[in-house]
Amino acid sequence: MARYTVLLGVMGGIGIGAVGVQGLKAQIKSPFYMVTEIEVRNPDPYNQDYVPKIVDSLKKFGGRYVVIGAPEPGARDVISFSGTPPKRVTIVVWDSIDTMFKWSRSEEFKDARRIGERYASFRQYAVEAYE
Repeated sequence: MARYTVLLGVMGGIGIGAVGVQGLKAQIKSPFYMVTEIEVRNPDPYNQDYVPKIVDSLKKFGGRYVVIGAPEPGARDVISFSGTPPKRVTIVVWDSIDTMFKWSRSEEFKDARRIGERYASFRQYAVEAYE
């Protein structure tokens, strides 16, 4: 009888643990990757006036660059497998889409983007990480 009690206790513990793990997984948010394709018309003021402001705003809200592709020192080459690639592309990882949207609605982003649009055009989109 004691064996069955122990066995039932172990089985119940496994079941409770499995439910708990599923609950924790449901609470974990997947990161989002924001891709920005950039067509720069005027590189010097773009790099001097826009880039520092957008980088500061990203850092303030927790965005982290994982890719910077551009035809300049310190960046990586953008390589095409099919079609014409953008001249510049960045990929920023965000902990959640909520954080990304909070940044995109911030005054810091809006101020920086107004400056950036004087010197470049942007195409921007995000995708959830596949985990």
